[in-house]
Amino acid sequence: MQIIGIVGTAKNTGKTTALTSILDSLSKNEFSLGVTSIGYDGEDIDNLTFLPKPRIFLKEGVIIASSSLTFETSKIKYEILYETDIYTPLGKVIIAKVLEPGKIVLAGPNNIKDLKKIIALFKTLNTDFLFVDGAMNRMAPMYLADKVIFSTGASRSTEIKNIVEEISLISLIFNKNIMPQYDINSNCFFVKNGELLETEIKSLLTKDDLLKLFSYRPENYEKVVIKNIFSSAVVKEFVQEILKKKDTYEMVFLEPFRLLLSMNDISISEFRRMFTNNINISFIYKPSLIAITVNSFYPKYENFHFTAGYIDKYLLKKSVVEGVTVPVFDIFEEGSKDLVKLLF
Repeated sequence: MQIIGIVGTAKNTGKTTALTSILDSLSKNEFSLGVTSIGYDGEDIDNLTFLPKPRIFLKEGVIIASSSLTFETSKIKYEILYETDIYTPLGKVIIAKVLEPGKIVLAGPNNIKDLKKIIALFKTLNTDFLFVDGAMNRMAPMYLADKVIFSTGASRSTEIKNIVEEISLISLIFNKNIMPQYDINSNCFFVKNGELLETEIKSLLTKDDLLKLFSYRPENYEKVVIKNIFSSAVVKEFVQEILKKKDTYEMVFLEPFRLLLSMNDISISEFRRMFTNNINISFIYKPSLIAITVNSFYPKYENFHFTAGYIDKYLLKKSVVEGVTVPVFDIFEEGSKDLVKLLF
């Protein structure tokens, strides 16, 4: 089974449209398909702008993992396969098979432990593809995916240069290496010539954490491995200090999504400068970034309400193509036929 994550950098960037289009293409080839969401997604009307949004349309045979209330409020006909012990604000997560095509809101597991349970259950059902829908602010469990697609566009920013700045950094991060896994707990540790020095530091969030880390004299090692939570502001300070003592250094993180979520601490330009040629980053787990989708639509606020606004779709795609190292698609213009080929 392949696990495919679809991540939106903001609301209304087109990830639901991308997912629906991909599912439609694959369903023509008799694949067994599964769908879930990290948290809540797929409403008819955006609950902030009140503009129309595409619910997820699912064909007969697709298997869904979603909260009980989402089934009760949809018109979809389904057969329950499993009732899990996973609970969300919208009820218990149920795994069900679609009996007749219809639209549904998805509200699936919202943490890593529960998503692992859902993945294990889908494997028992001999699913070929499991699609995991998730927004940027709830993408931490997405590292469990094999491949990932990012959706971005004018809803993230109406300035194309800002869109490109962010998505090119995402592309750069996903282009980094994977390091060998070490049988060690979640504390930070150092590595030199294959030898490990474990610390007592679990997270890197405060100035005190940083001082404790430097008490282990990191300059005597080749790399530091940070497996738990951290602040980019603290990591930035570590980088500045370690480069005063060494010409080059490697920083290893558990997975890239946690690094992306930490970008709220500092600006994108600061984030990019932090990882210079002298600082190499790598990950213990990393899905393959296979594509980016773009959407020129954004909710335009004028006269005290929102209307549909658009930026130049051709310039948007051209600019993103020039800034990343993976294929870029405008699903609204091109469909998903060529994107689907990248799943194989």
